[in-house]
Amino acid sequence: MIQRYQDAMAICRTIGAPALFITFTCNPIWPEIKVGLPRLPTQRAEDRPDIVARVFRIKFKQLLTDLREYKIFGEVLSGIIILTPMHL
Repeated sequence: MIQRYQDAMAICRTIGAPALFITFTCNPIWPEIKVGLPRLPTQRAEDRPDIVARVFRIKFKQLLTDLREYKIFGEVLSGIIILTPMHL
């Protein structure tokens, strides 16, 4: 984590201050997660972290594609990705 911070500070010195700070979180009621859960009425998204993680990763990769390739916010000069668990 310290190395990522130092990398981000080096990028800021070279390119300048960031224009965007994006936070991407998971929603346990996304339709993709609900479809992936077995048909047990008592089972919730918290019971299947494998499905939640898989759907999150797919959506996160799509967000990165939208930002980098489709340039929805303009040209990307640099980026730092820091993934942190919710509960440490």
